[in-house]
Amino acid sequence: MKQAKITLGILEITNCSFSPNGKIIGCTSSDGNLVILNSRFPQKIYKKYKIHKDKINRFFFGFRNFFTASSDKTCGIWNTEIVKKIRNLDLVTGEGIEMDCIEHEVITTTNLGSVGFWDQRILHPLFWINHGFPLLNAKFFKNSEKIITSGVSSEIFLWDLRNFQKPFSFFSLKEKTNFISSSCFSKDFLNFFCLNNNQTISKWSFNFFNRNLKLKNRTFLEGEPLLINLKPQKISCDTSGNFFAFGNLNGTVFVNFQKNCKNFRKFKIHTHEISEVNFHPTNRIICSCGNDGKLIINEL
Repeated sequence: MKQAKITLGILEITNCSFSPNGKIIGCTSSDGNLVILNSRFPQKIYKKYKIHKDKINRFFFGFRNFFTASSDKTCGIWNTEIVKKIRNLDLVTGEGIEMDCIEHEVITTTNLGSVGFWDQRILHPLFWINHGFPLLNAKFFKNSEKIITSGVSSEIFLWDLRNFQKPFSFFSLKEKTNFISSSCFSKDFLNFFCLNNNQTISKWSFNFFNRNLKLKNRTFLEGEPLLINLKPQKISCDTSGNFFAFGNLNGTVFVNFQKNCKNFRKFKIHTHEISEVNFHPTNRIICSCGNDGKLIINEL
């Protein structure tokens, strides 16, 4: 399989992701639908489910469950095998934008600036952290004790959840008008890749000294004329620590090396804006989706 194109009958595919064993691909839509496909025979074997009332903004697989964040003001934890909701996380007011999970702990973010910290075994959130501006990113950092958050602000916040009244550190982007629209960690958590709203890509390196976390900002591609035309969307890293990938508004997928950030492969495969690009957990395969209603699987 060098390339497979699957039309799912969905106007806007918002997310796509491989399961941890690589046997399943899941895609979500702007009208709350989920499509589950067999990754070996994606054109022949797939099922469609209505799981949310509104747009699904975030979707990813865990080892036994999958997770969704939706504009219907809820997040869900679902059994992958039978596609049944096992926990509903009610966000009360804001739309669900981002979600992350480590062991039993879950964090959720809303467009109103709240981060909720949840235990999967408990119905209600343990606590909320309010930022005062819309949040676009929230990730656990190595364990369930630290998270990193960012949104429509030039600040990046680091939180120790054992003392969450205020961030234990925060950093500013060079340009105060910039903010991070999408982000991902490398496999070893030493690098943090970010897409910024001004269409630049940043690589942040993490170093530990005496339990203090420091960030050293390294930007690349910034200022190159080509970057202005890339119009990058969501960014993702592979599980091997070799590549990161993103799609753009023009339907092109870029796969770059994590080490030197140079381009490895480029695919002009979609006709409209790309929503997400993700890597197979073990093989050199990527999947991409977008507003053209297609899921495309490519070998690297």
